[in-house]
Amino acid sequence: MNQEERFIEAIKTNDHAVVKDSLQIEPGLMEVKLNGISPLMLSVYYGARDVTAVFLSRGVELNLFEASALGQHDSVLRELDCDSAALNAYSADGFTALGLSAFFGHEDIARELLKRGAAVDVPSKNAMRVAPLHSAVAHQHTRIAELLLAHGANVNLTQQDGYTPLLEAVENGQHEMVQLLVAHGADIHQASERGVTPLQMAETMKRDDLLQIMRETHAQ
Repeated sequence: MNQEERFIEAIKTNDHAVVKDSLQIEPGLMEVKLNGISPLMLSVYYGARDVTAVFLSRGVELNLFEASALGQHDSVLRELDCDSAALNAYSADGFTALGLSAFFGHEDIARELLKRGAAVDVPSKNAMRVAPLHSAVAHQHTRIAELLLAHGANVNLTQQDGYTPLLEAVENGQHEMVQLLVAHGADIHQASERGVTPLQMAETMKRDDLLQIMRETHAQ
């Protein structure tokens, strides 16, 4: 394993001591990219908080996507004030700033991006094809999902494999999220590419509470 590979592996495993040592030997490792992803962003994706703290302590200047993922509100404002066109731009791995803020649960940043006109239903430019609402549902950020729906998010938009936000919420057993989505018109009969509907998923999982929510709302 060469130095660069050791550095990347240390990020993934949250080995902050190795990351520190590696940067002391070769500061240029901060410029390494893994499929276009910076070391800082990689640490955020892997939940390597100790490593993230090491990078931030070095005074690294955040781009819009890193700032949105980390919840760094002032940095988001600075980046947007410098380049308003970045609002609906894509990161190296295909996500918008709104999608990242929704995924990582930063409601204040999502609100700011929406206030500035961020596209609410734009899917990611990668195999996942997730819109911000899918991202909010994936990590159970109900308040952000509610915010996105209030700004016109399509509650039945599909992502990879034909999954709707409701199907994902049912699969994850999210009672409150299912209530929210159904109240906003989520289709309980819309099937995935495998032919599974939210109702069928709830039945398979024996989630009577979710079945009750969907059936009662649909009957109204």
